[in-house]
Amino acid sequence: MNMNRTISASLVLLIAAASLAAAQDLPAGGRRVALVMGNSAYLHVPPLANPVNDATDVSAALRAIGFEVITLTDGTYALMLDAVERFRRAMAGASVGLFYYAGHGIQAQGQNYLLPVDANAVEEYQLKAMALDAALVMDVMNMAAAGLNIVVLDACRNNPFAPSGRGIGTARGLSVMGTDLKGALIAYATGPGKEAMDGDGRNGIYTAALLRHIGTPGLDIKEVFDRVGAEVALATKGAQTPWINSQFYGKFALVPAPAATVPSAGTSATPVSALTAAPVPMPAAASAGVASVKVGLVTDSAGIDDKSFNQGAWEGMARAAANLFAGPTYVKPSGPSAKELLAAIDGMYAGGCRVFVLPGFQFETAAYQAQKAYPDAHFVVIDATARKPDGGESVGPNTVAVFFAEHEAGFMAGVAAALQLKSGSFGFIGGMAIPPVQKFNWGFQQGVAYANASLGTKVVLKPENVVYADSFNDRAIGRSLAASMYDRGVVAIFAAAGALGLGVFDEARDRAEAGRTAWIVGVDIDQYELGRYGDGSRSVTLTSAIKRVDSAAYEMISAHILGTFPGGRTLMFNAKNEGVGLPASNPNLSAEVQAQLDAVYRKLRSGAIVVSDKRGRLLP
Repeated sequence: MNMNRTISASLVLLIAAASLAAAQDLPAGGRRVALVMGNSAYLHVPPLANPVNDATDVSAALRAIGFEVITLTDGTYALMLDAVERFRRAMAGASVGLFYYAGHGIQAQGQNYLLPVDANAVEEYQLKAMALDAALVMDVMNMAAAGLNIVVLDACRNNPFAPSGRGIGTARGLSVMGTDLKGALIAYATGPGKEAMDGDGRNGIYTAALLRHIGTPGLDIKEVFDRVGAEVALATKGAQTPWINSQFYGKFALVPAPAATVPSAGTSATPVSALTAAPVPMPAAASAGVASVKVGLVTDSAGIDDKSFNQGAWEGMARAAANLFAGPTYVKPSGPSAKELLAAIDGMYAGGCRVFVLPGFQFETAAYQAQKAYPDAHFVVIDATARKPDGGESVGPNTVAVFFAEHEAGFMAGVAAALQLKSGSFGFIGGMAIPPVQKFNWGFQQGVAYANASLGTKVVLKPENVVYADSFNDRAIGRSLAASMYDRGVVAIFAAAGALGLGVFDEARDRAEAGRTAWIVGVDIDQYELGRYGDGSRSVTLTSAIKRVDSAAYEMISAHILGTFPGGRTLMFNAKNEGVGLPASNPNLSAEVQAQLDAVYRKLRSGAIVVSDKRGRLLP
């Protein structure tokens, strides 16, 4: 445990306010809507290590138990207000509402303010115009009249303005909220006036414990926080003792006890945010206790450090290992044939794996065969489905097919690159002309066209600079194609080409070292680190078209553990559920461009901008 940085009396506040009588039990059904915020990268006050991770992981955990989740990380004041408004609209007709915030919080004149990353108040009165009043969120939830409203504030109790000598927020900590509300349940990370320690891992100590218990099937909500408190007290040897003030006398389990029925199989794509927690019986390994869950990844020939697709899946599995007691392992098969892939699955099953993550179209036949051979295991097929040998789609009740709206990610990357560079010639290098790669390409072209038409840029994409290499593995070909494009005057290349794309980065880094312009738009994961050159302080990666493969893997593993695995379904991760987009941090994009991109992304998420996943009149 890292004792060097402490959060002075860090507070987690949960208010459960039922519009029903305080002693009335709440039904498990109905829509559940959550707003989750986490702020770490503060510009004018000390930054925090864990809140963005906390918010990301809480979002995944809530989605896995049936919540529709709106997530905002490192939000400015304007973005926080926008998120609250989206939350207000989404709450209409919901039976349960939940608000989670991790980051700096401060009390001033009896009000609690949640600080956006751009907060820079000099006097207390300025907080009203620079920070989110927690009471505003409470008002929004009360207006919706949901049966249960839950608010979790994981906010620092130290004064972040104190080091600057500004006389803001002289009262210690946050003021007590919700005591006048019927059915209130308030859970504190530690006692008033005490210090809550930051964790030395991905999450804060309290939130890490919350993640381990919030999805326990059949567990009453008060028992959830009893267990969290006991775990935190034990982990800190009594130095941090959470406590609870409850006026909620009913019973409510966030996750019902596992049912004995299996939902019928279906293949229509379902938005992740629309999933309900319809339980599938847990396989034997999971029902024996989460500590026994072993998760296996079968990679393609590139392995888990491909800086792309496989790595994203592995990172999600690693996060599951840290938070969910899931033991990850992986194997690189001997070859790409269905027989060789199935042999890899056979070996991992014999080794105890009962959850399998299979990334890529090459797994379609093997997934079909494996789901029949091992009905007590769960299979997560990413960017593909399970197919019979005759080509027919067949997603079994123990399999889920996960797809992404690559065209939306490519669109955002095209807008970002055009806005930052303003003009010039762009290029695209694809590995193979398969649907995910094609959609990246077509979305990118539409993003450039949108920026040209609506945002004043002047970027061109010529037919000779849009190519497919018919390979995902030949690094030398990637380098050669990139060199030819840069020699033709291309200033930025979007490379959606797997390991072949590493050759594109090789060429771009060498040119940047020589002082020549050579930008890259990364793919699948944030590839900024891959683009570093020279002394490491600069990168050729302008931005990246992100697919949250890590979140998909994490959420499906979580669902397996919780008994809510959505077997038989085809899921779609898109902009609406924040399954695709751009990295949270883009060092090579200006603040002005980032603000424009935030506005475009909001339009994309709301449906005001629609990106086609078809070629139409676009380049191939």
